[in-house]
Amino acid sequence: LGLREVRTGQIRALGGGYDFATTKFNHATQANRQTGSVFKPFIYAAALEQGMQPDDVVDDVPFQRGNWSPHNYDNTYLGPISLRQALALSRNIPAVRILDEVGVKNAGDLVTRLKLPNPMAPFLPSALGATEEPLLSMAAAYAAFANRGLWSEPTRIVRVVDRDGNILDAGPARQEQVITPYVAGQMVALMNGAVQY
Repeated sequence: LGLREVRTGQIRALGGGYDFATTKFNHATQANRQTGSVFKPFIYAAALEQGMQPDDVVDDVPFQRGNWSPHNYDNTYLGPISLRQALALSRNIPAVRILDEVGVKNAGDLVTRLKLPNPMAPFLPSALGATEEPLLSMAAAYAAFANRGLWSEPTRIVRVVDRDGNILDAGPARQEQVITPYVAGQMVALMNGAVQY
Protein backbone atom coordinates (compact mmCIF):
# COMPACT_ATOMS: atom_id res chain seq x y z
CA LEU A 1 0.00 0.00 0.00
CA GLY A 2 1.16 3.50 -0.75
CA LEU A 3 0.78 6.26 1.83
CA ARG A 4 -2.37 7.54 0.13
CA GLU A 5 -3.99 4.10 0.24
CA VAL A 6 -3.06 3.66 3.89
CA ARG A 7 -4.94 6.85 4.69
CA THR A 8 -7.99 6.18 2.50
CA GLY A 9 -8.28 2.38 2.44
CA GLN A 10 -8.46 2.46 -1.36
CA ILE A 11 -7.20 -0.73 -2.95
CA ARG A 12 -4.51 -0.06 -5.54
CA ALA A 13 -4.26 -3.64 -6.81
CA LEU A 14 -5.62 -7.01 -5.77
CA GLY A 15 -4.68 -10.42 -7.14
CA GLY A 16 -7.18 -13.08 -6.19
CA GLY A 17 -5.90 -15.90 -8.38
CA TYR A 18 -4.05 -16.69 -11.56
CA ASP A 19 -6.99 -17.44 -13.88
CA PHE A 20 -10.60 -16.38 -13.25
CA ALA A 21 -11.78 -18.74 -16.01
CA THR A 22 -10.33 -21.69 -14.08
CA THR A 23 -11.64 -20.74 -10.63
CA LYS A 24 -13.90 -17.98 -9.37
CA PHE A 25 -12.49 -18.26 -5.84
CA ASN A 26 -10.78 -15.02 -4.78
CA HIS A 27 -7.82 -15.96 -2.60
CA ALA A 28 -7.29 -12.36 -1.42
CA THR A 29 -10.81 -11.85 -0.09
CA GLN A 30 -12.32 -15.31 0.44
CA ALA A 31 -9.48 -17.51 1.68
CA ASN A 32 -8.55 -17.73 5.34
CA ARG A 33 -4.80 -18.12 5.71
CA GLN A 34 -2.89 -19.16 8.80
CA THR A 35 -1.20 -15.95 9.86
CA GLY A 36 1.99 -17.33 11.38
CA SER A 37 4.52 -14.72 12.47
CA VAL A 38 2.66 -11.82 10.85
CA PHE A 39 0.29 -12.09 13.83
CA LYS A 40 3.06 -11.22 16.30
CA PRO A 41 2.77 -7.41 15.89
CA PHE A 42 -0.77 -7.59 17.28
CA ILE A 43 0.60 -9.23 20.43
CA TYR A 44 3.29 -6.55 20.76
CA ALA A 45 0.73 -3.78 20.19
CA ALA A 46 -1.39 -5.23 23.00
CA ALA A 47 1.72 -5.22 25.20
CA LEU A 48 2.34 -1.53 24.45
CA GLU A 49 -1.28 -0.77 25.30
CA GLN A 50 -0.77 -2.50 28.64
CA GLY A 51 2.20 -0.27 29.45
CA MET A 52 5.16 -2.29 28.23
CA GLN A 53 7.92 -0.37 26.43
CA PRO A 54 10.03 -1.37 23.39
CA ASP A 55 13.18 -1.60 25.51
CA ASP A 56 11.58 -3.72 28.25
CA VAL A 57 13.24 -7.11 28.62
CA VAL A 58 11.61 -10.46 27.93
CA ASP A 59 13.23 -13.87 28.45
CA ASP A 60 14.03 -15.90 25.36
CA VAL A 61 14.50 -19.12 27.33
CA PRO A 62 12.58 -22.44 27.25
CA PHE A 63 8.87 -22.10 28.09
CA GLN A 64 6.38 -24.80 28.97
CA ARG A 65 2.69 -24.65 29.79
CA GLY A 66 1.17 -28.06 30.48
CA ASN A 67 2.28 -30.35 27.66
CA TRP A 68 2.90 -27.47 25.26
CA SER A 69 6.48 -26.31 24.79
CA PRO A 70 7.02 -23.90 21.87
CA HIS A 71 10.41 -23.47 20.20
CA ASN A 72 12.18 -20.77 18.25
CA TYR A 73 12.62 -21.46 14.54
CA ASP A 74 16.35 -22.08 14.98
CA ASN A 75 16.00 -24.08 18.25
CA THR A 76 18.28 -21.63 20.08
CA TYR A 77 17.65 -19.21 22.94
CA LEU A 78 19.10 -15.72 23.37
CA GLY A 79 18.28 -15.19 27.04
CA PRO A 80 17.04 -11.74 28.15
CA ILE A 81 16.35 -9.52 25.13
CA SER A 82 14.33 -6.36 24.51
CA LEU A 83 10.87 -6.42 22.97
CA ARG A 84 12.41 -4.46 20.10
CA GLN A 85 14.98 -7.19 19.43
CA ALA A 86 12.48 -10.02 19.96
CA LEU A 87 10.11 -8.65 17.30
CA ALA A 88 12.91 -7.72 14.87
CA LEU A 89 14.20 -11.31 15.05
CA SER A 90 10.68 -12.81 15.12
CA ARG A 91 11.49 -14.91 18.19
CA ASN A 92 8.66 -17.25 19.17
CA ILE A 93 9.28 -17.72 22.90
CA PRO A 94 9.26 -13.97 23.71
CA ALA A 95 5.98 -13.54 21.79
CA VAL A 96 4.40 -16.33 23.85
CA ARG A 97 5.74 -14.87 27.10
CA ILE A 98 4.42 -11.42 26.19
CA LEU A 99 0.96 -12.81 25.39
CA ASP A 100 1.02 -14.70 28.69
CA GLU A 101 1.86 -11.48 30.53
CA VAL A 102 -0.63 -9.15 28.82
CA GLY A 103 -3.40 -11.75 28.73
CA VAL A 104 -5.16 -13.37 25.83
CA LYS A 105 -8.28 -11.28 26.48
CA ASN A 106 -6.40 -7.99 26.02
CA ALA A 107 -4.73 -9.22 22.83
CA GLY A 108 -8.02 -10.64 21.56
CA ASP A 109 -9.74 -7.30 22.17
CA LEU A 110 -7.07 -5.54 20.11
CA VAL A 111 -7.50 -8.04 17.25
CA THR A 112 -11.25 -7.39 17.33
CA ARG A 113 -10.71 -3.61 17.22
CA LEU A 114 -8.48 -4.07 14.16
CA LYS A 115 -11.54 -5.58 12.43
CA LEU A 116 -10.05 -9.00 11.80
CA PRO A 117 -13.10 -11.17 11.08
CA ASN A 118 -11.95 -14.29 12.94
CA PRO A 119 -11.59 -13.86 16.70
CA MET A 120 -8.19 -14.67 18.13
CA ALA A 121 -8.22 -18.13 19.69
CA PRO A 122 -7.97 -17.61 23.48
CA PHE A 123 -4.81 -19.68 23.83
CA LEU A 124 -1.09 -18.92 24.03
CA PRO A 125 -0.32 -20.54 20.62
CA SER A 126 -2.17 -17.56 19.10
CA ALA A 127 1.02 -15.57 19.69
CA LEU A 128 2.58 -17.69 16.94
CA GLY A 129 -0.21 -17.13 14.43
CA ALA A 130 -2.59 -20.02 15.03
CA THR A 131 -5.53 -17.83 13.94
CA GLU A 132 -6.57 -17.79 10.28
CA GLU A 133 -7.53 -14.51 8.62
CA PRO A 134 -8.25 -13.25 5.07
CA LEU A 135 -5.37 -11.43 3.38
CA LEU A 136 -7.31 -8.21 2.74
CA SER A 137 -8.32 -7.96 6.40
CA MET A 138 -4.70 -8.44 7.47
CA ALA A 139 -3.57 -5.69 5.09
CA ALA A 140 -6.18 -3.31 6.51
CA ALA A 141 -5.11 -4.14 10.08
CA TYR A 142 -1.44 -3.49 9.27
CA ALA A 143 -2.37 -0.25 7.50
CA ALA A 144 -3.82 1.01 10.79
CA PHE A 145 -0.29 0.99 12.23
CA ALA A 146 0.98 3.19 9.39
CA ASN A 147 -2.13 5.41 9.62
CA ARG A 148 -1.52 6.49 13.23
CA GLY A 149 -4.01 3.95 14.59
CA LEU A 150 -6.83 4.87 12.22
CA TRP A 151 -8.38 1.80 10.55
CA SER A 152 -9.84 2.38 7.08
CA GLU A 153 -12.27 0.00 5.45
CA PRO A 154 -10.77 -1.43 2.25
CA THR A 155 -12.44 0.35 -0.66
CA ARG A 156 -12.74 -1.27 -4.09
CA ILE A 157 -14.79 1.45 -5.79
CA VAL A 158 -13.92 5.10 -5.20
CA ARG A 159 -16.93 6.48 -7.05
CA VAL A 160 -19.24 5.93 -10.00
CA VAL A 161 -19.95 8.95 -12.21
CA ASP A 162 -22.13 9.50 -15.22
CA ARG A 163 -20.87 11.03 -18.45
CA ASP A 164 -21.53 14.52 -17.08
CA GLY A 165 -19.38 13.90 -14.01
CA ASN A 166 -22.28 13.60 -11.57
CA ILE A 167 -21.47 11.19 -8.76
CA LEU A 168 -23.97 8.34 -8.79
CA ASP A 169 -22.38 6.29 -6.04
CA ALA A 170 -19.32 6.50 -3.81
CA GLY A 171 -17.36 3.76 -2.11
CA PRO A 172 -17.40 3.44 1.66
CA ALA A 173 -15.17 5.78 3.62
CA ARG A 174 -15.63 4.09 6.98
CA GLN A 175 -12.76 4.83 9.32
CA GLU A 176 -12.28 4.28 13.03
CA GLN A 177 -9.55 5.08 15.53
CA VAL A 178 -8.71 1.60 16.82
CA ILE A 179 -5.38 2.17 18.61
CA THR A 180 -3.69 5.30 19.87
CA PRO A 181 -1.29 7.18 17.59
CA TYR A 182 1.43 6.50 20.16
CA VAL A 183 1.01 2.71 20.00
CA ALA A 184 0.74 2.83 16.20
CA GLY A 185 3.95 4.87 15.93
CA GLN A 186 5.80 2.58 18.30
CA MET A 187 4.68 -0.44 16.26
CA VAL A 188 5.94 1.12 13.02
CA ALA A 189 9.31 1.71 14.68
CA LEU A 190 9.39 -1.84 16.06
CA MET A 191 8.47 -3.41 12.72
CA ASN A 192 11.14 -1.35 10.97
CA GLY A 193 13.61 -3.30 13.07
CA ALA A 194 12.87 -6.42 11.07
CA VAL A 195 14.39 -4.85 7.94
CA GLN A 196 16.96 -2.63 9.64
CA TYR A 197 18.59 -5.38 11.69
